[in-house]
Amino acid sequence: MKLIICAVLSVILLVSNAVAGTVSTLRDVGFSANGKYFAFTTTEDNSMADISCRTTTFINTVRNEWIGRPYSVCKFGEAEFDSKYARKMRKRSDQARREIARLTKKLKINFKNDGQRLLYRGAFRYWKTSDSTDKEFSKKGESVTFKVNANRYRLKLSKKTVKSAKCEGMMFNHPPAVMSLRMRNLQSNQSIPLQVDRGIPKTRGCPYHYRIQNVYTHKRGNGKVIVTLLQYFSPSIEGPDERYLAVSGRMN
Repeated sequence: MKLIICAVLSVILLVSNAVAGTVSTLRDVGFSANGKYFAFTTTEDNSMADISCRTTTFINTVRNEWIGRPYSVCKFGEAEFDSKYARKMRKRSDQARREIARLTKKLKINFKNDGQRLLYRGAFRYWKTSDSTDKEFSKKGESVTFKVNANRYRLKLSKKTVKSAKCEGMMFNHPPAVMSLRMRNLQSNQSIPLQVDRGIPKTRGCPYHYRIQNVYTHKRGNGKVIVTLLQYFSPSIEGPDERYLAVSGRMN
């Protein structure tokens, strides 16, 4: 009996490394004409549940903060939920759809205006590149270099593992981590901290890895703002969840 149990557990562990949790895919990005606001849309799909969502997040690029919260419009199979919960989900999706339309109009977001895209990297899909998964998740950070006008800049992303009571007992190999993102002007050697986590935000779950995916700039007054989209990973029963967050700030 013990041998059978061990064999079953081994199969579960092997499968869990190949099966994805929630897979988030970046769809649309857009700025307001004055560069003060930015929005990005992702789709979230879960292979273990008959549900998919389309989420739009609005950002104040100068303050590096959400406007409202991320708004999700979800589709799901009726068989997955009881009628009461299904009605609640439909109501939330309808409210989110109206709020997305309202904020898009109020903030004058144009999803055809992505400013100047300085960097584009494909999403890291761990189940497609299983040979490099451990190498990727064990990284303590990364940096990218780009040029804006006559100046060269470097973005440095760092992560630091932390203890978290809410993340204790999560069944995964990697401890939770916070991140920091700093930008350095390589000509002047001036460094700007765009974001330095003091703790794990409640809205982020129990993230253990971050990576830079896209970088955008847009004119703002006499200067520019920068927006960096980070892909981050957190544990779930089905496998690692993939999500996105935006970090923004003034360039000068």
